[in-house]
Amino acid sequence: NEAEMATLSEELAKFMMELQFEQVPQEVIEKCKLHMIDIIGIALASSQFDFGRSVFGAVKKLGRGSNCTAIGFSEKMPTASAALLNGSLAHSLDYDDTHIAAIIHCGASVIPTALAVGEEVKADGKTVLAAMVGGFEIVTRLGLAAQGKFHDRGFHPTSICGTISSSLIAGRLYGSSFEDLTSGVGISGTMASGLLEIEESWLKRLHPGWASHAGISAALLARNGFKGPKTILEGKSGLYASHLYGFSFDLGALTKGLGKEWETLNIG
Repeated sequence: NEAEMATLSEELAKFMMELQFEQVPQEVIEKCKLHMIDIIGIALASSQFDFGRSVFGAVKKLGRGSNCTAIGFSEKMPTASAALLNGSLAHSLDYDDTHIAAIIHCGASVIPTALAVGEEVKADGKTVLAAMVGGFEIVTRLGLAAQGKFHDRGFHPTSICGTISSSLIAGRLYGSSFEDLTSGVGISGTMASGLLEIEESWLKRLHPGWASHAGISAALLARNGFKGPKTILEGKSGLYASHLYGFSFDLGALTKGLGKEWETLNIG
């Protein structure tokens, strides 16, 4: 049976590729819009602080381009750069949304990724919202599978899980094939990072921005033919086995109720 043979990356890729705006309950769409407004507002506020200006100054040096809006700044910038900036701004005041059970700030990577790639490809609102909802559903389940253990190991799941969901959001909006979406997950899994050794630093603010940037990079590598592993999530050297070494985790949570039960509604 082919369905039984699908890897977790393939199942997430199939969900993201097939999810249509019309399939999503209206209350989920409204919740998604609310989170989008919230993230943009927080990013606008953060842009006026020294840490916001610091990220902006650095990101400008990464490359020139005018694809995307830098929230709170007049200059436009390349897609991945805008996602790095906007994602960092979104989490900089720690007022952004949280899925309590997954222990993840979801919108801080999901929304900047969808807005940046959506702006580049000139996607319509329904397409961007569908990609955002898909991102919310996937990022929460990636966190739920860890059962709170990422924190115990010193990892920041907002960053780790956000990278993988961002690769799927970006791949979807770029119009990538199923194979490329799956490869993107594999590539993003090796880029997924974020340590909680933050002390009095600004490090935690950077994490969702980095997740967005890395996810977009992974999606573009896959779209241009770079092959990623299909078993990055469940493999013996994969994300959960390596990051949660010695702890239990629940890989079934990654696909449980996917497309039927809406975890977006459980984001506070």
